[in-house]
Amino acid sequence: MIVITGAAGFIGSCIVGTLNSKGINNLILVDDFSKTEKAAISTENCLLLWFSVTILISG
Repeated sequence: MIVITGAAGFIGSCIVGTLNSKGINNLILVDDFSKTEKAAISTENCLLLWFSVTILISG
């Protein structure tokens, strides 16, 4: 399994496309889709996790 964060962004979607074209399909795609749409990436034979992580730093 390969985990790709930011999978719907430009770089992430290019990585997903390249791996899929090489026959690597056991991918876990992670994105919160805050700046793009789900349709921007191919999710065939992939597990898609749709969530956002917020880290608060106080100090």
